Amino acid sequence: MSYYKTDKNKILNKMNDYLNRRQVKFKSDGDLIEAKTLVFNLQKEVSTAEYDERKDLITAERKMKRWFSKAKDNYPKKTYLMELFRDTKLNSFEQDIALLLMGSTMGFGITIHDICDIQEFLNNKTGNSLKVVQSLAEDSRLINSGLVVVDESDLISHNNVTINIDFVNPMLKKKYKSMTVWKVKNQQELVLKMKELSLCFEERADVLDNNNYGQLFGTRRSDKESKMNKLNSKIIRQEKLMNKTVDLHPKWRLCELLQEKMQLEEKRVLIILLMQKMKFLKNYFTKLTGEEICQLVAKNPLHPLPTLRLLKANRFLRRNNYIKICNYPTNSKLREDEDFLNKASYELSSELLSRLKIKGIREEKKKSRLPKMKMSQLILYPEVKDALLSAIAQSKNKDTIFDDWGFSETIMYGNAVTLLFGGPPGVGKTACAEALAHKLNKRILVTDYSKIQNCFVGGTEKNIVETFVTATTENAVLFWDEADAMFYDRDSADKN
Repeated sequence: MSYYKTDKNKILNKMNDYLNRRQVKFKSDGDLIEAKTLVFNLQKEVSTAEYDERKDLITAERKMKRWFSKAKDNYPKKTYLMELFRDTKLNSFEQDIALLLMGSTMGFGITIHDICDIQEFLNNKTGNSLKVVQSLAEDSRLINSGLVVVDESDLISHNNVTINIDFVNPMLKKKYKSMTVWKVKNQQELVLKMKELSLCFEERADVLDNNNYGQLFGTRRSDKESKMNKLNSKIIRQEKLMNKTVDLHPKWRLCELLQEKMQLEEKRVLIILLMQKMKFLKNYFTKLTGEEICQLVAKNPLHPLPTLRLLKANRFLRRNNYIKICNYPTNSKLREDEDFLNKASYELSSELLSRLKIKGIREEKKKSRLPKMKMSQLILYPEVKDALLSAIAQSKNKDTIFDDWGFSETIMYGNAVTLLFGGPPGVGKTACAEALAHKLNKRILVTDYSKIQNCFVGGTEKNIVETFVTATTENAVLFWDEADAMFYDRDSADKN
């Protein structure tokens, strides 16, 4: 038996101290927990008492329960403990489990080691033992909120259970304040505070990414899952502070945005993309893919599909043009399947950034430039000049060739104009590309392997895609310098 063997008379005397108070109310959160611990002890005494003693104990238990219920009704709703229960949306039974664990941690006459101990204290009704197991299951509110940590063993009833000490520490201080707001004077300081929240998301993603976190749910819980629960609880607290701060400053542009009716994860997507734009994330120099966003902000990162669907064109964020896909042209026909949404990269739209007017975010300069050379400045062999003029004609008359003449029915893809320039340095390859761009009234985007190569897995491929997109969106001729370093023939290529 792992609870303290309490003296029955001592329990009854303690009960009388509560019942004889002039006012039916608790002095503090700790007083509430201690009173509830007394109720648990009375329940335990009733279940183990001899027949001739049980009647008096049942009467005492009922009196204490009635007193506790009235005192709780009179207790302020804005105390730390009441706000904690409200934020985590615990029902009365789950609150009892949390209070039992808090009483054990704070040394109020109860010691809890495992689920079996909890069942012994809450077995006053039929079916409560099963409810305890269900309340501490993997996807329960107590676990998902990070309030309770469970370490699994071979027998469910022997699973070790502890309260997250981060939630208890504020009540152990002599003077503590309930959850308040971030102390910020302007919108810029609010953005800097949001950095703390984004760091929690990144840390959680790192935990998930290490050593196949998904395997942890199959057998035995580990320190990593304990860390995961603590991070979830920290995220909940930070979001609580942020929401209260936002409510205090409704006229700030960012607060106005976050007060719009949207799902929690949609709000998280906006915050994480803003942090990426502010270069607060570790890998700020690469765009975030749908898969990376889900890993960062999903309520349950192991089941990211509901969050991924929020990135579709018909959902709130893209429907209102708050975010956009940055590795595909806006006028292309997008395939809204799961694979596409995972691989696509996302960023805040320029319209939203203009609306927010956050300092530190500069409008990105165009990567392409105006061409410097003209066709009249080139000295070319006749056959080279004819080839260039032919390419110009094909580009200018693309609609006629493919739509009016019907070539689009036979050439389904790869219908852009592509030229391969060869020769030693200085013969005029770049000059010809610039002259073509000038003749077509387009900008020119020059890139090479050094600008594309990325040390992160998938980074190089992502940069290649974004280069083509940039050329399309900026209406530029794309010139690959030293293309032999990037592209291979089919016989020698390792990749497609």
